[in-house]
Amino acid sequence: MIVVVLLILSIIFLLYGLAIKRIRSGTWFFMVWLLQGVGCFLLALMFFFHVWSYFPRVFNLILLIAFILLCIMLFVSLGFVLTGFYAGGEKNLPYIIVLGAQIYSHGPSVALRFRLDRAYAYLCENPDTICIVSGVQGSNEPFTEAYGMAEYLKEKGIEASRILLEDKSTNTVENIIFSKKLITGDGKVGIVTNEFHIFRSVKIAKSKGLQAVGIASKSLWFYKPNNVYREMLGVIKDFVKGNMK
Repeated sequence: MIVVVLLILSIIFLLYGLAIKRIRSGTWFFMVWLLQGVGCFLLALMFFFHVWSYFPRVFNLILLIAFILLCIMLFVSLGFVLTGFYAGGEKNLPYIIVLGAQIYSHGPSVALRFRLDRAYAYLCENPDTICIVSGVQGSNEPFTEAYGMAEYLKEKGIEASRILLEDKSTNTVENIIFSKKLITGDGKVGIVTNEFHIFRSVKIAKSKGLQAVGIASKSLWFYKPNNVYREMLGVIKDFVKGNMK
Protein backbone atom coordinates (compact mmCIF):
# COMPACT_ATOMS: atom_id res chain seq x y z
CA MET A 1 0.00 0.00 0.00
CA ILE A 2 2.73 2.46 0.94
CA VAL A 3 4.45 1.82 -2.39
CA VAL A 4 1.28 2.76 -4.29
CA VAL A 5 0.83 5.94 -2.19
CA LEU A 6 4.44 6.97 -2.80
CA LEU A 7 4.12 6.37 -6.55
CA ILE A 8 0.92 8.43 -6.70
CA LEU A 9 2.59 11.26 -4.76
CA SER A 10 5.59 11.05 -7.06
CA ILE A 11 3.40 11.53 -10.14
CA ILE A 12 1.46 14.41 -8.55
CA PHE A 13 4.62 16.22 -7.45
CA LEU A 14 6.35 15.78 -10.81
CA LEU A 15 3.35 16.92 -12.85
CA TYR A 16 2.70 19.93 -10.63
CA GLY A 17 6.35 20.97 -10.67
CA LEU A 18 6.50 20.73 -14.46
CA ALA A 19 3.24 22.68 -14.78
CA ILE A 20 4.57 25.45 -12.51
CA LYS A 21 7.75 25.65 -14.59
CA ARG A 22 5.86 25.78 -17.88
CA ILE A 23 3.50 28.55 -16.73
CA ARG A 24 6.44 30.62 -15.43
CA SER A 25 6.30 30.89 -11.66
CA GLY A 26 9.01 33.56 -11.50
CA THR A 27 11.16 31.49 -9.11
CA TRP A 28 13.04 28.20 -9.06
CA PHE A 29 10.80 26.74 -6.37
CA PHE A 30 9.26 24.33 -8.89
CA MET A 31 12.48 22.33 -8.43
CA VAL A 32 11.35 21.44 -4.90
CA TRP A 33 8.30 19.67 -6.34
CA LEU A 34 10.43 17.85 -8.90
CA LEU A 35 12.92 16.74 -6.25
CA GLN A 36 10.09 15.56 -4.00
CA GLY A 37 8.66 13.60 -6.93
CA VAL A 38 11.98 11.89 -7.55
CA GLY A 39 12.40 11.31 -3.81
CA CYS A 40 9.00 9.63 -3.49
CA PHE A 41 9.79 7.41 -6.47
CA LEU A 42 13.10 6.32 -4.92
CA LEU A 43 11.40 5.67 -1.58
CA ALA A 44 8.79 3.54 -3.34
CA LEU A 45 11.58 1.45 -4.86
CA MET A 46 13.27 1.10 -1.48
CA PHE A 47 10.05 -0.14 0.14
CA PHE A 48 9.28 -2.43 -2.79
CA PHE A 49 12.70 -4.11 -2.59
CA HIS A 50 12.78 -4.03 1.24
CA VAL A 51 15.98 -1.99 1.26
CA TRP A 52 15.28 -0.77 4.81
CA SER A 53 15.88 -4.29 6.15
CA TYR A 54 19.58 -3.95 5.29
CA PHE A 55 20.05 -0.96 7.59
CA PRO A 56 20.46 -1.17 11.40
CA ARG A 57 17.25 -0.61 13.36
CA VAL A 58 18.70 2.40 15.15
CA PHE A 59 19.39 4.06 11.78
CA ASN A 60 15.82 3.48 10.64
CA LEU A 61 14.53 4.80 13.97
CA ILE A 62 16.59 7.99 13.65
CA LEU A 63 15.25 8.55 10.13
CA LEU A 64 11.69 7.99 11.32
CA ILE A 65 12.05 10.46 14.21
CA ALA A 66 13.63 13.05 11.89
CA PHE A 67 10.76 12.62 9.42
CA ILE A 68 8.14 13.02 12.17
CA LEU A 69 9.83 16.18 13.50
CA LEU A 70 9.99 17.62 9.98
CA CYS A 71 6.27 16.95 9.48
CA ILE A 72 5.45 18.61 12.81
CA MET A 73 7.45 21.72 11.88
CA LEU A 74 5.75 21.93 8.48
CA PHE A 75 2.25 21.53 9.93
CA VAL A 76 2.92 24.16 12.60
CA SER A 77 4.25 26.59 10.01
CA LEU A 78 1.24 25.84 7.80
CA GLY A 79 -1.04 26.79 10.68
CA PHE A 80 0.81 30.09 11.10
CA VAL A 81 0.62 30.86 7.36
CA LEU A 82 -3.13 30.22 7.26
CA THR A 83 -3.79 32.71 10.07
CA GLY A 84 -3.04 35.60 7.71
CA PHE A 85 -5.43 34.63 4.92
CA TYR A 86 -8.26 36.97 5.95
CA ALA A 87 -6.33 39.90 7.39
CA GLY A 88 -8.28 43.08 6.67
CA GLY A 89 -6.05 45.68 8.28
CA GLU A 90 -7.38 48.83 9.93
CA LYS A 91 -8.94 52.02 8.61
CA ASN A 92 -7.00 55.28 8.20
CA LEU A 93 -3.51 53.86 8.58
CA PRO A 94 -0.88 56.56 7.95
CA TYR A 95 1.12 54.22 5.69
CA ILE A 96 0.77 50.99 3.80
CA ILE A 97 3.69 49.02 2.34
CA VAL A 98 3.07 47.03 -0.82
CA LEU A 99 5.64 44.24 -1.06
CA GLY A 100 7.17 43.65 -4.48
CA ALA A 101 6.93 40.63 -6.75
CA GLN A 102 7.73 39.75 -10.36
CA ILE A 103 7.15 42.53 -12.87
CA TYR A 104 7.31 42.46 -16.67
CA SER A 105 7.67 45.09 -19.37
CA HIS A 106 3.92 44.90 -20.00
CA GLY A 107 3.04 45.27 -16.33
CA PRO A 108 2.85 43.44 -12.96
CA SER A 109 2.69 39.68 -12.66
CA VAL A 110 -0.65 38.24 -11.57
CA ALA A 111 0.48 37.92 -7.93
CA LEU A 112 1.71 41.51 -7.86
CA ARG A 113 -1.42 42.82 -9.58
CA PHE A 114 -3.54 41.27 -6.83
CA ARG A 115 -1.44 43.16 -4.26
CA LEU A 116 -1.64 46.44 -6.15
CA ASP A 117 -5.39 46.19 -6.70
CA ARG A 118 -5.88 45.58 -2.98
CA ALA A 119 -3.66 48.57 -2.21
CA TYR A 120 -5.61 50.70 -4.70
CA ALA A 121 -8.90 49.79 -3.04
CA TYR A 122 -7.48 50.65 0.38
CA LEU A 123 -6.06 53.97 -0.82
CA CYS A 124 -9.41 54.93 -2.34
CA GLU A 125 -11.19 54.16 0.92
CA ASN A 126 -8.56 55.96 3.02
CA PRO A 127 -7.52 59.14 1.17
CA ASP A 128 -4.95 60.28 3.76
CA THR A 129 -2.89 57.08 3.61
CA ILE A 130 0.58 57.17 2.02
CA CYS A 131 1.64 54.12 -0.02
CA ILE A 132 5.20 52.76 -0.03
CA VAL A 133 5.95 50.45 -2.96
CA SER A 134 8.93 48.22 -2.27
CA GLY A 135 11.15 46.14 -4.54
CA VAL A 136 14.44 46.17 -6.45
CA GLN A 137 15.03 45.34 -10.11
CA GLY A 138 15.66 41.62 -10.57
CA SER A 139 17.90 40.16 -13.27
CA ASN A 140 14.82 39.17 -15.29
CA GLU A 141 12.92 42.44 -14.82
CA PRO A 142 12.95 45.52 -17.12
CA PHE A 143 12.94 48.05 -14.26
CA THR A 144 12.57 48.13 -10.49
CA GLU A 145 9.47 46.57 -9.02
CA ALA A 146 8.90 49.79 -7.07
CA TYR A 147 8.83 51.86 -10.27
CA GLY A 148 6.47 49.46 -12.04
CA MET A 149 4.17 49.35 -9.03
CA ALA A 150 4.09 53.14 -8.74
CA GLU A 151 3.25 53.50 -12.43
CA TYR A 152 0.44 50.96 -12.12
CA LEU A 153 -1.12 52.82 -9.20
CA LYS A 154 -0.76 56.21 -10.90
CA GLU A 155 -2.44 54.86 -14.04
CA LYS A 156 -5.37 53.80 -11.86
CA GLY A 157 -5.67 57.32 -10.49
CA ILE A 158 -3.59 57.44 -7.29
CA GLU A 159 -1.74 60.76 -6.99
CA ALA A 160 2.05 60.58 -7.28
CA SER A 161 2.34 62.58 -4.05
CA ARG A 162 0.81 59.65 -2.15
CA ILE A 163 3.36 57.12 -3.44
CA LEU A 164 6.88 56.63 -2.03
CA LEU A 165 9.37 54.35 -3.81
CA GLU A 166 11.72 51.97 -2.01
CA ASP A 167 13.80 50.34 -4.74
CA LYS A 168 16.74 48.72 -2.94
CA SER A 169 15.23 45.65 -1.24
CA THR A 170 15.71 42.12 -2.56
CA ASN A 171 13.63 40.13 -0.06
CA THR A 172 10.90 40.50 2.55
CA VAL A 173 13.25 41.41 5.39
CA GLU A 174 14.86 44.17 3.31
CA ASN A 175 11.40 45.32 2.12
CA ILE A 176 10.58 46.08 5.73
CA ILE A 177 13.96 47.49 6.82
CA PHE A 178 14.32 49.90 3.90
CA SER A 179 10.64 50.91 3.85
CA LYS A 180 10.82 51.74 7.56
CA LYS A 181 13.29 54.52 6.74
CA LEU A 182 10.54 56.29 4.78
CA ILE A 183 8.05 56.18 7.66
CA THR A 184 7.62 58.96 10.20
CA GLY A 185 5.52 58.93 13.33
CA ASP A 186 4.71 55.97 15.54
CA GLY A 187 5.46 53.33 12.89
CA LYS A 188 1.89 52.20 12.42
CA VAL A 189 1.60 50.59 8.99
CA GLY A 190 -0.36 48.12 6.93
CA ILE A 191 1.48 45.39 5.02
CA VAL A 192 -0.18 44.64 1.68
CA THR A 193 0.70 41.29 0.14
CA ASN A 194 -0.89 38.03 -0.96
CA GLU A 195 -2.72 36.12 1.75
CA PHE A 196 -0.11 33.37 2.04
CA HIS A 197 2.62 35.97 2.70
CA ILE A 198 0.84 37.99 5.40
CA PHE A 199 1.86 36.11 8.55
CA ARG A 200 5.61 36.18 7.88
CA SER A 201 5.62 39.75 6.56
CA VAL A 202 3.75 41.15 9.57
CA LYS A 203 5.91 39.20 12.03
CA ILE A 204 9.08 40.50 10.39
CA ALA A 205 7.72 44.06 10.42
CA LYS A 206 6.88 43.82 14.13
CA SER A 207 10.33 42.41 14.88
CA LYS A 208 11.84 45.49 13.16
CA GLY A 209 9.90 47.87 15.38
CA LEU A 210 6.83 48.67 13.28
CA GLN A 211 3.23 48.54 14.53
CA ALA A 212 2.18 46.39 11.60
CA VAL A 213 -1.14 44.89 10.54
CA GLY A 214 -1.79 42.72 7.52
CA ILE A 215 -3.93 43.63 4.52
CA ALA A 216 -4.38 40.44 2.52
CA SER A 217 -4.90 40.23 -1.21
CA LYS A 218 -5.92 37.16 -3.17
CA SER A 219 -3.76 34.81 -5.25
CA LEU A 220 -4.42 32.37 -8.07
CA TRP A 221 -5.73 28.99 -6.89
CA PHE A 222 -3.34 27.05 -9.15
CA TYR A 223 -0.24 28.61 -7.61
CA LYS A 224 -1.59 28.47 -4.05
CA PRO A 225 -0.08 25.06 -3.09
CA ASN A 226 3.29 26.20 -4.44
CA ASN A 227 3.13 29.58 -2.71
CA VAL A 228 1.89 28.24 0.61
CA TYR A 229 4.53 25.50 0.68
CA ARG A 230 7.27 28.00 -0.15
CA GLU A 231 5.97 30.29 2.57
CA MET A 232 5.94 27.47 5.12
CA LEU A 233 9.65 26.96 4.52
CA GLY A 234 10.14 30.74 4.66
CA VAL A 235 8.52 30.88 8.09
CA ILE A 236 10.87 28.17 9.37
CA LYS A 237 13.90 29.90 7.80
CA ASP A 238 13.12 33.35 9.21
CA PHE A 239 12.33 31.92 12.64
CA VAL A 240 15.69 30.13 12.72
CA LYS A 241 17.52 33.27 11.49
CA GLY A 242 15.83 35.41 14.15
CA ASN A 243 13.90 37.61 11.73
CA MET A 244 10.62 36.90 13.49
CA LYS A 245 9.88 37.29 17.17
